[in-house]
Amino acid sequence: MKAKYTIIGLFVIFLISISFNLYSKTKNEWKKIDNLSNQELRNIGSLAKLYGYSRYFYPNQQVLNEIDYIDWYRFLVFASNKVIDSETETEFRNKILKLFTPIVPELSFDTPDDSKSVSANVNESYAWEHYGIGIRLYNNIFHSDIISYNAKQRISLPTPDSMYSLPLNGNMNAYMPLSISYQHSQPSDKLNQLKKDIKKIKFKLATESFLKLAFGKPEKRFAFLQDYHFRMADIIVRWNIIRHFYPYFEEDGLNIKWDDVLKTSLINAVKCKDQFEYYDVVNNMLSYVHDSHISVNKGGYVGGIAAMVLQYYFPDIKLDWCEDKIYLREVPDTLTDKLSIGDVLVSVNDIPIDKLIEKKWDLVSASTKQGKYEALLRERLLGGFTKDSLLRLEFKKINNANQQLKSLANSVS
Repeated sequence: MKAKYTIIGLFVIFLISISFNLYSKTKNEWKKIDNLSNQELRNIGSLAKLYGYSRYFYPNQQVLNEIDYIDWYRFLVFASNKVIDSETETEFRNKILKLFTPIVPELSFDTPDDSKSVSANVNESYAWEHYGIGIRLYNNIFHSDIISYNAKQRISLPTPDSMYSLPLNGNMNAYMPLSISYQHSQPSDKLNQLKKDIKKIKFKLATESFLKLAFGKPEKRFAFLQDYHFRMADIIVRWNIIRHFYPYFEEDGLNIKWDDVLKTSLINAVKCKDQFEYYDVVNNMLSYVHDSHISVNKGGYVGGIAAMVLQYYFPDIKLDWCEDKIYLREVPDTLTDKLSIGDVLVSVNDIPIDKLIEKKWDLVSASTKQGKYEALLRERLLGGFTKDSLLRLEFKKINNANQQLKSLANSVS
């Protein structure tokens, strides 16, 4: 049932994959906290939703200025620091208005007067048009643009200058137009000042020079996502991509649980102790999206200079599965005196295989059981060990391994 939209899914997932954030604070330490309070979750949750509406649906061309565009990661780090400790709804609204009105001048928390907010007869209007999520690769069909349109084209587009109610958290709604009857001709003073403020957020690629990274142990020296505000920003960006662009959002039941997934992911993000744990946090969040095209890239791309963020190592064997059993499909020549094709995997580092599968099952996004197993065997089941860690695999010998393998292969086909 999902086949006809596969290409859209692939595009969305590509963006999720490449967005594994490359930013970090300058101080050379991993920062975490024990938890987020309910008030802090409400504050950051409301920020997350307003960011999505403002970034993807309010047509302010000056925000996209190619020379001096808004860095949304920096903006979210800056904004989360400002609003997270708001103790009352009034305090939160005052802070959020100061942050967002340079981007959305009409933003309000007051119920609008509909008789004054609608301009249905204007000749030219501006709104977002999304086919995908905005990155154009090789002139493909995916694009996001602010378009202009006239009254005759307005049948399925928002009414210009009408204030739409956008739910944040609880009873709090924000109001903003999704189409406007004028262009933002130049950045306002407030927008210019906001851009200056967020540029003060410093990023550091690594804790060592590139030469030391190239010849050392990069898993110990990369400095991405050390500050939990950066991890929250990364979660917010990913969460909104699924919220607004995943074509099976309701079909997968995400409209019911996606807000709760945001809360859980934010809590796990601030509590994790290193990048390996954060990688699992992101995978767990995306496992709720039942699409086998999803994968989170462990490699960070930084201008063609550095490619690897997380150093993962895998044993030199090939595994396959059938009827909930994991068995050897290929054995390197150096191990043929100890292992045989068809041997069944019993445990990994003394963890029973069924327990390990259960532990890692929720770190994989797939629409079917087969897709889950294939993703586990491709990476997750034996991945995540450092180069120096001991990987102890216990296999159960079976009689007539070749016949057993043939039987397994037949049952799969």
